[in-house]
Amino acid sequence: MGRMIRIIFKNVGSLTRQARKTPIAKLPFLQPFSSQKLPDEDRAGGSDKGPQSPFPTNEEIFKRKFGDESDQVLKDTLKNIKSDGKEDPSKDEEHEDENSFENPAKRSMYIFASAGVLLVAGYLVMQMNLMREEKKTVKKQKVTYTGRADIGGPWRLIDMEGRVVTHEDFLGSYYLIYFGFCNCPDICPNSLYKLSRALDLVRKMPEAKFFRLKPIFVSVDPDRDDPARMKKFLSLFDKSFIGLTGRSNDDPELKKMMRSFKIYASRIELEDEENKGTQEQGKAAPYTIDHTIITYLMDDSNNYLTHLGSNLSDYDLAQTIMNNILELSLIHI
Repeated sequence: MGRMIRIIFKNVGSLTRQARKTPIAKLPFLQPFSSQKLPDEDRAGGSDKGPQSPFPTNEEIFKRKFGDESDQVLKDTLKNIKSDGKEDPSKDEEHEDENSFENPAKRSMYIFASAGVLLVAGYLVMQMNLMREEKKTVKKQKVTYTGRADIGGPWRLIDMEGRVVTHEDFLGSYYLIYFGFCNCPDICPNSLYKLSRALDLVRKMPEAKFFRLKPIFVSVDPDRDDPARMKKFLSLFDKSFIGLTGRSNDDPELKKMMRSFKIYASRIELEDEENKGTQEQGKAAPYTIDHTIITYLMDDSNNYLTHLGSNLSDYDLAQTIMNNILELSLIHI
């Protein structure tokens, strides 16, 4: 817009300069008074011969209209045209759009803003690349842990025959140990069933003849799991299971063993319509046991070897047991 205004002003200025050099009678804005084209000599009135023009000249008309002040009026008109033709940069800048890219101040601001955005974008891209490289490095690094887990230790319980059994009775044998209770509705039976299948798979492996493996079931509810009840419960699973428990739910030896093996067990009272009559008669209210569901594999020196989660299948259990025993045997060679 500013450029177009400047071009117009330049054209007006050139017309003004041309008007200064042109006689008054030949100015374009005075020509409309002539309606007939006459020879130049008749227009100027300079020829004494021949017929005179019936129309007055432009100069005569101008003088008749303004009288003696015609020269001054003409000068003022030319002066106004000249002043209008001058370029005023300050006005151009006022009319120029403040948000236009042609504005120098705005142009600098846009340039700096664009540069800032590019720098931020470049920084973010660089950080993302660094994070990718760090993830790749972490994946490639193999973490090796040394030492032994603080699980297990000396223990002393009674078996299904009422005899005292300790950890020393299992020296020289690997053993699997699982904590549960006979009244467990589903989790304990399912876990013991998978262990029974896994033991059968381990016995069929050729390496099984080089070590002894014994499974142990420890009841965390001796108040209800007496020897006869434990025998009946364990008869549903592998015949090699050994049942152990304490003399009561508060037996210090049982509590000590559970702490050393990091086993949690909590009694939960059952309250419903069927049990209200039992409570009114003064009998003990029915309850269940919430406990840790895990199986430990201990080595032939009563040390923790590994743990077996309840999410493993019988085949996975067998492979994990065999692999850990063979790995330990190779270390001892």
